[in-house]
Amino acid sequence: MPDKTPRVLIIDNDPREASALQSLVENGTGLSALSTWSGLEALNLLNSAQIDLLLIDSYVPDLYVGELIERVSSHPRAPNVLVMGDRLSPADIARCATRGLCLAVDKRRPHTILQAMATCAAMRKPANWTNDGDSPKTSRNGEWQCQ
Repeated sequence: MPDKTPRVLIIDNDPREASALQSLVENGTGLSALSTWSGLEALNLLNSAQIDLLLIDSYVPDLYVGELIERVSSHPRAPNVLVMGDRLSPADIARCATRGLCLAVDKRRPHTILQAMATCAAMRKPANWTNDGDSPKTSRNGEWQCQ
């Protein structure tokens, strides 16, 4: 039986940051997480794995973030998209929003990343996610979890 735990893909060019974010996601929400530094590799992973949420650093070395978001949003199984960092201007954020950006958040404040993940899931949640406060599968932080 395939694992139906929602999967988060972290795109960050700094391996230490990616590892810290992966731990934050897995320990803070119980979700499955994987990471890459490459926008192009992320697009390939979208074709080979079920990805429910992308956490994208505002700098991706091999692909402009706006183009990455646009390509992700046109994918048949387009996940929610959360951009982390402070490198995007308000104009960039507006342009990305028209391409499928869910939220932008300050990466230096980890608790806001978990809050933003819950907000993104509420805005366009995959069918197998829930945030029922009475459910035993809801995380200790009340973040989105698989049913």
